[in-house]
Amino acid sequence: MVRSPRIAPLLGLLVAVACNEKPIEDSESGTDATAATAATEATAATEATAATEATGGEGTTAVDFEPIPARGIYIERVQANQAVGVDIARDGAFLPGSERGSYLLSNRLMLFRGFWKIEEGWQPRNIKAIFTIYYSDGTTKVQEQTTMIEGESFEGDLARTFYFGLEAEDVRPDMRFDMTLWETDFGQEDRPETQPPPRMPYEGTSLVGVEDSDQLLKVVIVPVNYNDGDKCNSSPDTSEETMQLFWDYMYMQDPVDTLEITLHDPITWNQKLNDFNELNSVLSDLRFEEGAGPEVFYYGLIDACSGGVNGAGGKAYGIPAIPPREDQAWQRVSSGLIPKNQQEWAAETFVHEVGHTLGRKHINCGGAAGWDPTYPYPTGEVGEWGFGILDFRLKHPTVNKDYMTYCHPTWVGTWAWTKIYPVIKELTAWAKAGAPAPGTDIYGGSLLVGSVYPDGHSTWHTVPGALTEEELSASDEIEVRAGGEVIATQRAAVMPEPDGDIVRVVIELPEGFEKATEFSHRIGGEERTIALKDVKLGHHNRTIKAR
Repeated sequence: MVRSPRIAPLLGLLVAVACNEKPIEDSESGTDATAATAATEATAATEATAATEATGGEGTTAVDFEPIPARGIYIERVQANQAVGVDIARDGAFLPGSERGSYLLSNRLMLFRGFWKIEEGWQPRNIKAIFTIYYSDGTTKVQEQTTMIEGESFEGDLARTFYFGLEAEDVRPDMRFDMTLWETDFGQEDRPETQPPPRMPYEGTSLVGVEDSDQLLKVVIVPVNYNDGDKCNSSPDTSEETMQLFWDYMYMQDPVDTLEITLHDPITWNQKLNDFNELNSVLSDLRFEEGAGPEVFYYGLIDACSGGVNGAGGKAYGIPAIPPREDQAWQRVSSGLIPKNQQEWAAETFVHEVGHTLGRKHINCGGAAGWDPTYPYPTGEVGEWGFGILDFRLKHPTVNKDYMTYCHPTWVGTWAWTKIYPVIKELTAWAKAGAPAPGTDIYGGSLLVGSVYPDGHSTWHTVPGALTEEELSASDEIEVRAGGEVIATQRAAVMPEPDGDIVRVVIELPEGFEKATEFSHRIGGEERTIALKDVKLGHHNRTIKAR
């Protein structure tokens, strides 16, 4: 079963807001940015006539009002928003990619906002904005909005901007736009025309600047029926409503136009789960056993009858490299809790842990280990106003923290959106390439993967994959033996987990590994010997099913 979007028509919702039928919450800041704030006149959006009384006889004569370009107001900038705000035109002109904050995707819902500037001595009144989208086939889409302008624009309130929406199927790379402002009543005819003119761009039309994107993310959710042999015997909540919530949270915060979430048949876990690493190791093997492509993410979902497993609400098996590599498919695995009646928390955990397997480290807002020092905001805030294209809420720039923090509520900022866009683009290219030709090994080799726990014990399995020279440790190595004879001594890669104290130790399988009977892991002055019979061999599972 592939999860699909549950999307209210964006244009219909924006019309409802303009008609004062539905408030838009000003993020989590606690205020309501309602249409009443701007006193939007629904009838004025479609009527451009007024009447005046003429003297000199009995009765009155109605005179039609011919709209004129607005006086004393102009458009400072126009922004498009699909999660993060991207200015597309400013100071009367198109903004090229080099001056933009991030990417805009095709086939994804889009909010447009026009921010105005008013002259000194402004007289509050209704102003009509006309927003037109032009396509290369000659078709257009025209939207109008009439708003009472009382003061300057404010990015934290939809109603204090001109705002328009496009449905996903109408967002295309070829589209151009203009936005113009008009008076709606008599009284400004004798005033000189405003400079700069009340339109964006100042002349003609401008590209929106949408990528010819094809952003596909594929996640398999694996429910775990859990019995710890003591007091917990549970199955996770995989109801339609909960799975839709998972879909919504990920779709809103990641740069995708297509999100495929598939619900796997449940697996059984009939022993105490001491650490998510135990489950992730099984899922890493499962993805190869089932022939999943290297672009596919596996996520284990479990109700452990507690708020944490070894102190964690979820854990990833690793943090693959950026740019992504096919030979790191074994790391695209994570898992997390779904406690009773905490579906939203579980959905946030899902986005966070899959974020690790997309290549993202923690972001520091206090408490997280191994955080990314290149993040631009020291306490984890997203840094600018965002917009949820499914919940239609503005996201406060400091109240909301990056989804890779341990804080709440979470959102995505421009920095993270820009970082993940090329990752998903590359994963999509793998998916579109189809299954490799017979005899082609996209994984480049095989790996022995060990998990070394703080108490000294370790678990091991083999998977398809490869390492780079830069990943290898200068001190860790594994000696592989067959009946006492040394087959090879391999330098190891050492990969601490994103959460917890478990250390991943990895080597490439040497020639003759099939003859091996044991190997020794050397770290510093310590050596541990592991019998090959205690290793789960999964590196032969290299067949990729048709995508």
